[in-house]
Amino acid sequence: MFSGYRIARSSKWTEYDRDALAEAAVLADMWELESIKKMAMDSLHQLKPLPVQRLTLGRKLRNAKWILDAYVDIYCQDTAPSNKDIEQIGWDTCHKIIQLRERRLRKDPHPQWNRWSVWDYDSL
Repeated sequence: MFSGYRIARSSKWTEYDRDALAEAAVLADMWELESIKKMAMDSLHQLKPLPVQRLTLGRKLRNAKWILDAYVDIYCQDTAPSNKDIEQIGWDTCHKIIQLRERRLRKDPHPQWNRWSVWDYDSL
């Protein structure tokens, strides 16, 4: 029915396209239209959304892979989440991520030298 349908009319994706795809995925999930949900999520994945965008959309769609990947990306960022990011992901989540980062830095003051393990599984 929708195979081959292209949402963007040009090669440049806009923020409008990103929002439209996100809403399409949410509605498709709500109405249990798996093929449309998959098409929207695949298209969104090609846009390479920011970790916070993936986390909020992953929560809406109950997509465990997007949620976990977003947590890892936020954890591995060189900077702390911005105030806007904190508002979107929530203070509790942000606090846990920052605690894990702080714990890692105390164990290994030079994390760029040893990136073997991202998560401290004992704390999860």
